[in-house]
Amino acid sequence: MKTAFRRDPEGIVAQRGSLIGKDALASWGIASTAISTFTNFADPAYEYRPDIRWWWIHGIVDPLEIRREFDQIASAGFGGVEIQDVHRSIPEGTVIGDLPTEGWGGPKWLDGITAALNESNTKSLKHDLGFGPAWPGKVPDPLVKAKSGVSNQTIIYVQAWRVNAASNSSESRVIIDQPTLVDLTATVSNGQITWTRLDNATWLLLSAWLHGTGQVPEDSPHTNVISYVVDHFSLAGAQAATDFWDSDILSTNILSEVRSGGAAIMEDSLEMVTFPLDGMRATLSMDIPEGESLGFISIDNYRALAGAAGMAKLNIISNELGAYAKSAYGISWAKVLATLNPQFAAGVNQNVLHGISYLYSLGAQGVSKHDVAIFRRNGAVDNNYVAPYFTSTGAKLGWSANYVDSGLFELPTATVKRGRFAPSEADYSLLVIPGDPDANNGPTLTASTAKRILGFAEAGLPILFIGNWTDARAYGFGGMARGSTPVVKSMVKQTADLAKCGINPTVGFPSSNLVFLRRQDGDVDHYVFVANSSSSGISQTITLPSRSSDPVPVSIYAWTGTLSAVPLYQVTADGRLSIPLTLNPSQAQLVSVIPWIKKKPRYATSTTSQTLVYDSHSRLLIRATVAGPYSSVLDDGETYQTTISKDLPAMELKTWTLNVDDWQPADANGTTGNVTATRIVKHELSLSSLTAWSDIPELQDISGIGIYHTNFTLGTASMPLFSDMGAYIKLSKFNGSFRIKINDQPLPPCVRFSLQYDIGAYVINGTNTVEIEVAFSLLNRMRVVFPDVYGGSSRQAFGLVGVTIQPYTQAVIV
Repeated sequence: MKTAFRRDPEGIVAQRGSLIGKDALASWGIASTAISTFTNFADPAYEYRPDIRWWWIHGIVDPLEIRREFDQIASAGFGGVEIQDVHRSIPEGTVIGDLPTEGWGGPKWLDGITAALNESNTKSLKHDLGFGPAWPGKVPDPLVKAKSGVSNQTIIYVQAWRVNAASNSSESRVIIDQPTLVDLTATVSNGQITWTRLDNATWLLLSAWLHGTGQVPEDSPHTNVISYVVDHFSLAGAQAATDFWDSDILSTNILSEVRSGGAAIMEDSLEMVTFPLDGMRATLSMDIPEGESLGFISIDNYRALAGAAGMAKLNIISNELGAYAKSAYGISWAKVLATLNPQFAAGVNQNVLHGISYLYSLGAQGVSKHDVAIFRRNGAVDNNYVAPYFTSTGAKLGWSANYVDSGLFELPTATVKRGRFAPSEADYSLLVIPGDPDANNGPTLTASTAKRILGFAEAGLPILFIGNWTDARAYGFGGMARGSTPVVKSMVKQTADLAKCGINPTVGFPSSNLVFLRRQDGDVDHYVFVANSSSSGISQTITLPSRSSDPVPVSIYAWTGTLSAVPLYQVTADGRLSIPLTLNPSQAQLVSVIPWIKKKPRYATSTTSQTLVYDSHSRLLIRATVAGPYSSVLDDGETYQTTISKDLPAMELKTWTLNVDDWQPADANGTTGNVTATRIVKHELSLSSLTAWSDIPELQDISGIGIYHTNFTLGTASMPLFSDMGAYIKLSKFNGSFRIKINDQPLPPCVRFSLQYDIGAYVINGTNTVEIEVAFSLLNRMRVVFPDVYGGSSRQAFGLVGVTIQPYTQAVIV
């Protein structure tokens, strides 16, 4: 029989903490948008959910199958799709299907798109479309050879420049004297030029010409009439593409569906641009900038996008998630999450999972706020540039930074007010000018940028120049104008010690791998904290600012959508909140600071207890696994003594039954017959101890799903499980995803990096059953089915390796 301990009369799981309702939120007097954010967090609108990239092969799709797969996508919790014509690993020139009818843009493709848009609108999902078939690829190298059939070439200009005396014309980077330009374009005859230099110095001839490349999209052909890659970075190329969409794709039916639900056109090459294309400035011309986990090896790549998007008031920063080189069939959800969480902290708030064949609503609320704007001389977002200190050592101490460049200085948001830069957006307190990374970190700026920076300084913005700027200069102009040099020197001197200047990070913590994002949403401040390491967690105190006289920190559990007031924190003399935070490697935690108008829950400022929790009546409880006395200092300054008089020992669960569904191709070699058919082979094992499948002979090369069963006893005749007791289930770290049932009741989604879960609301006195379902990648099976392709990959160690039940006891403090 289930005991009354399972749920209280109000139907709230007592062990899950004090859950906050909409009525309570409204009583605090916070902004209505923040109320909506909190109340809808457990079931966010589709616009705040991740999308999934949907790979099609041309128009070889069945509208009925499209609708079936939309059901799967929606039921899995995704918010929309991005449809792309991609069929990798097919040799170029291979014709797939009947191109006149099934090719990209053909009748059957249009029928499929119409069905997809209709089904998407029916389910209120988002739907985006690829700009064209496959990928145009990177910007061509400067001297890319045109393909056969391309013969036209047009001279754009020919110029002569005198090489600066400090430069060497044979080096990869040559410094020229800007005032010496000679335009020789008009003297070109039959592709040749005759010219005599003006003095005995070294001169450099520069020419630019234009020709087509004859490039075709990857995995061509996609269309009946061969389609070439347009110059999608030019107005003419973009116009050619949009004209084609207007005339051949956007039919009356498709336009009706697009207008009903909205859609975006995705151009993949814009996220893979080759240095030195200014990706930050290109962001200003787009509705949705996007990065990619495959090419962005540093979260500073995302910070560059986020800096541009913030200044341009673009609220969505998209990310192509889950692309990893040479990792086909071997990616775990743990790796995806470890990649994703730091990207959230860098500003990403939309993810497109990459992909299927045939945390983040808070990150889109309010406005992102940062301490430091770091100036970049070019906006190339993929060159993995990491600025000195503030995104490395300084970030580990709480400094929050984004990047800006000269293009962003031209925006209407680039103003200074009360000593803050872009006050209506990121609200930077400091502008940092590092040395030029393309000039050995030398003190260089363009004249126009220097004037802008000088204007910001004169308006009261603190500016920190990193390096020796006593001889600031712009190439081609000699030293900076004499009048500006003393200003630069003065700023260097005044900001040598930022703390003495009153410039400190808004969020403070001891040096660690913690990274975070802060967003202001009306009267509420939202934070995303991430332990940015795959091997080291954090356990420390963080200090957060408060914008109200009576703030309360609230923990938000992203995996379940529940909220709970933080039971342990301090309010410092200057009104800031000092909160303990513990995260496992790669784990994320959401915290919001809210104003509280009415009587707020009692909280502790210190305790000797292992854990503090609230029950559903907002009572403050200690929770401990060991009996004994515990003391807690509460918000009134008084010390409260609480005693845990009984405890139960931990128990390791060793004996299990394991049932495995072994997924295999229907044909043993996977290349003949129906290659998509799957054969499920059943395995049933009795285990006396848990070990990885790679150590079990019959499971070594298996990929599939396993279900573990066992039971355990809580309580004895002399020490029963009382109503003030509960338990945790602890899992040793393992490779794979899982879900848990206790006494046939499913637990809410489990935080993947925690591996300790509260089951107090599910256990009973006496015998309890445990079911753990695990799922793994297909890599182990692919290694033996296709050894030529995947045999070089190491066998992955799947399976549970340790499970422990840890009982606890609770007692009310107040």
